[in-house]
Amino acid sequence: MIELRPASSLGRTEFHGTHMVHHFCFGPYQSANRLNWGQLRMLNHISLSGKGARDPYFLGNMDVLLLVESGEIMVQCDTSRIDLHAGDFGRFAMNYGGDFGVAHRGSLPASLIEIWFATGHWDGLPQASRGRWVHPAKHAPQAHEEESLLQFRDGAGVRLVDLEQGASLTHDLATSHGYLCLLAGELQLGDALLQPNDAV
Repeated sequence: MIELRPASSLGRTEFHGTHMVHHFCFGPYQSANRLNWGQLRMLNHISLSGKGARDPYFLGNMDVLLLVESGEIMVQCDTSRIDLHAGDFGRFAMNYGGDFGVAHRGSLPASLIEIWFATGHWDGLPQASRGRWVHPAKHAPQAHEEESLLQFRDGAGVRLVDLEQGASLTHDLATSHGYLCLLAGELQLGDALLQPNDAV
């Protein structure tokens, strides 16, 4: 089954200088047919105003990925803090749980992508790490270049792909779930032309 989810159909929430676009149910956005997709529980596009924040809340039994597109982000993961800047990613294994929140330290708006995967791992304290990723819109494209594969527990993963104009890519999803979200440019998928933030 392939389902097109145009950006215009996604849920939206705004509060305290935070604007979020939801691919799946989150907070006040609830939709019976958008609960999850395999282990994927949440994918949000988040915009924070200067000095904006999303207050910490308890989170457990999730692996979290943050991709920072712009801004200076401070993430609270239980008792630790981690700073992320444009082009950084943060990985957070929440395990048996702790407070999780994000705050923007800069004066200009910030944007990031937040992804949650459900996991059966409850043991241990929350853990945090960071690395670098490259936003497709800010990178000289190379055909079939797979920027990185970020592997999570229980078989979940995120692949960041940059395609040159006219190039194509094929994935075999015969035995797994797949969720594709276009971050920049245009993508032809069958009869559908995807625009930024559209998903299938």
